[in-house]
Amino acid sequence: MKKIIVPIDFSEVSENALIAATEIARKTQAEVEIFHVIESSGGTTISETGEIFMPDKMEQVYVLKCIELAKNKIHSILENVRYAGVRFIPKIKVGDPGKHFSRYITLEKADMIIMGTSGSEGILKGIFNESNAEKVVTRADCMVLSVKNNNKDFHMRNLVLATNFQDDSPEFIGKLKALQEIFDFKIHLLYINPLINYESNQSIIQSRLRDYVNRFQLKNCESIIQEDLTEYNGIVKYAEDINADIIALSTHQHKGLHWLGGISEDLVNFAEFPVLTFKVN
Repeated sequence: MKKIIVPIDFSEVSENALIAATEIARKTQAEVEIFHVIESSGGTTISETGEIFMPDKMEQVYVLKCIELAKNKIHSILENVRYAGVRFIPKIKVGDPGKHFSRYITLEKADMIIMGTSGSEGILKGIFNESNAEKVVTRADCMVLSVKNNNKDFHMRNLVLATNFQDDSPEFIGKLKALQEIFDFKIHLLYINPLINYESNQSIIQSRLRDYVNRFQLKNCESIIQEDLTEYNGIVKYAEDINADIIALSTHQHKGLHWLGGISEDLVNFAEFPVLTFKVN
């Protein structure tokens, strides 16, 4: 892993994302790009050398002060000893936050994006809203980790990999296995048999689970089949039962988000666990 991107608006939840990025970067030797957008009205342009041009001189003064303030805040945060030993690269942009970040994630080659989320209120409201949450997890060509308000400490000991046996790519599983080599976490391979679309033949499900584990050669892995009203309910309940550190699952840009069309988005917006997603084309 070489690069992790963390959008930050200096809220507590965005600093939680920075803490998670630090823990991962420290063990993987990745650099962390801190991405901050100063919101400004139209008409603002920035040259290749970083000079800001605005028709309104008062707004130009205001933005320059905001840039200086943002630089000072980032410097103050990174002075904390918990961030020692990691290379951080601040990136500050001016303009529309949503548009800037959407463009940024499609142009930058990152291994992971780590975002703070305030649950049902959406992701970093200064940069994202709820509709943009779907754009991030379905457009980014890398893993996306969503960290919540209550995730002040970051651990990787128990990872729930939710699957339907069809949507997970070898690339995604390979990335999880690489992280497992570093963090030595246990994979809980979870299949939810939903009551609203119930599969009555348990032997078929068991066979699919065995084939899945063998195909991807998963180690330190426990296979679980659970019944619940919906996949979302079942995933959250199981994660709560084992005190999971992360829920991982695939997303799709052209199939809704996953399975019934909204599980990944619901987990990102509503579940209290960090959620790791990866786009499968």
